[in-house]
Amino acid sequence: MSMKKRVKGQYGYYSYHKKLDLLITLLLFGLSFGIYFFCLWYFKTNKNFGTILAVLGFLPAAKSAIRFIMFLRTIEGPLSVKETIDPIVEGTDLTAGYDFYVTSEKKNFDLTHLTVRGNVIIAYTLQKKLDEKAFIAHADTILTQNGYKDRSIKVFSDLHSYIDRIGQIKELPAGTKDPEVFHLLGNISL
Repeated sequence: MSMKKRVKGQYGYYSYHKKLDLLITLLLFGLSFGIYFFCLWYFKTNKNFGTILAVLGFLPAAKSAIRFIMFLRTIEGPLSVKETIDPIVEGTDLTAGYDFYVTSEKKNFDLTHLTVRGNVIIAYTLQKKLDEKAFIAHADTILTQNGYKDRSIKVFSDLHSYIDRIGQIKELPAGTKDPEVFHLLGNISL
């Protein structure tokens, strides 16, 4: 996979951020260590401004490392899943996207594909032990807090059932808030 920029909802988002965050993490740690050891060599003591600067440099490095570790936990859907879903979704006005790792206080939910249409939100996951009830409760809470009530939410682990459901909701009228709901779900994911 190339390092072409990917945004949330595009296939390959996970792979892109794994590589990018690893690069940023190594760069930030390298810079902090470089400043520390250079100042230690130059001043012959660690009691200098360079040490303070290096220690402060570890804060964004640690944040980047945590983000990288979170992306390591994600499961990117195989290309065959994309090749199966894309012909059904492309050319329609469905609001849909790939690679959503929804985070909550207690659990995380890895969604391979997500589709929003009217009051219906459906998702496909490769995560073997996804707690569907916990995801629905979390997503419903977030949506309700933001003024989007009475949403039907369903998570599928079988690709063929998910594709059948996409075919059914394609026929529903599009909701005026579909992009906003999709964006909100993106905001609660990595």
